[in-house]
Order: sequence, then C-alpha cells, then structure tokens
Amino acid sequence: MLITNVNQPVRLLENVSDPMGHWLEVAVVQSRGSNRNGIGVAVYATIGAVTKRRDILAGKSYLAGTPLEVHFGLGDATVIDELRIAWTDGTESVFTDVPADQFVTYTQPLVGDVDNDGDVDFQDLLLLLAAWGDCPEPPEECPADFDGNGVVNFTDILLLLGHWG
Repeated sequence: MLITNVNQPVRLLENVSDPMGHWLEVAVVQSRGSNRNGIGVAVYATIGAVTKRRDILAGKSYLAGTPLEVHFGLGDATVIDELRIAWTDGTESVFTDVPADQFVTYTQPLVGDVDNDGDVDFQDLLLLLAAWGDCPEPPEECPADFDGNGVVNFTDILLLLGHWG
C-alpha cells in the first residue's frame, strides 16, 4: 500500500505475512449505455449457509477512493457455491461452483444480443426468428427467450428492438 500525506514522506507498506485463507476478487462490466463500471452493483457470495455481500462503490473520501472490484475473504473454502450479481437495472446473473483464489470479471448480458458479439443487430434478429416458438429443454438452450417464459415470441422481438444499435 502506498501512503501519501501532505507535507509528509511517502510510505510504502508491504504485506509479508503468510497467506491465511482463500479469496475471490470480482470485477463487473455493465452492458453498454449504462454505468459501465457497475457503481451500485451488489455482489453476493454464498458458501454453505453463509452469504456475504459486497457493493461496487465510488468516492469514499477526499483524494482517495475504493477499487472498482470487490474482495471476498473465504477462509478455508476453495469454492463459492453461488455467486450472484444484482445489476443496477434489476436483472441478476448467477454463477455456481466458482473456484477461489482468482480474479474474475463478469459482463452483464446484453438483452437482445443472441450471438453475444456485443451488438444487438440484424444478425440477432435473424437468430431470434430462427428460434421462433417453444424453447427446447434446458432453458439455456434458448438464448433468444429474453423474458424467460419458455417461448420466443413478439415480446422477445420487442425486447430485442428496445436494445437495437
């Protein structure tokens, strides 16, 4: 840690202690057109019956700030049973069996981006139309079902068009 104070010498502190447990560092990227750094996003890590919450924050004090990543100390746990990200638009992403001791970045899915290329465009509309009708099982096999009702229909087209361009 680098410490600077007005009219004081700069100090560099180094942690030389032995590792004491497992950890996970999480960064988020919200979909375009929104708060890309994820300020206000809540990240939940569940291990067994215990859930820990960390929020992406900005601006804590004068000439200082918090990182845009969140850190979870996990003790002896080597796997997070469930990692849930509550995006600022009200949607959520859930990941299971996340290994500890790593830095991870999660990007919010962009509604309408069927082919996951970062743009909602004509190719996505064609893929949606090709998937028209009832979705196969399991539901993750149906990326054009944006509202999660098990059917690709006009509602999904409206959601796609709402994020066009």
